[in-house]
Amino acid sequence: LGLQSSQAGAVKIQRFLDVAGTVPQGAVISVSLTGGTAAVINAGTDGLPCASIQITVTNTGGSTATLTNVAGLFQAA
Repeated sequence: LGLQSSQAGAVKIQRFLDVAGTVPQGAVISVSLTGGTAAVINAGTDGLPCASIQITVTNTGGSTATLTNVAGLFQAA
C-alpha cells in the first residue's frame, strides 16, 4: 500500500483469514505517517494466507487530512 497524507497520523493494516473479517491473521501492521511525505507499507511478506484486509488511516494533525497518491498492489501466490 502506498499513500501520502497532508497531516501526520498512522496507517494500520490487519489481515483476516475469512472474507467477513472476523478471524485475524497475524499482528496488525502499523506505520507512522509524516504530513506531506509518501509512505509505503509492505504487508503479507510473511507468506501467510489471507482472504480480506482492513486498512485504517488515522489523523493526528489536528485538522482535516487529505490523502493522495493512494495505491494498492495485491498479488496471489
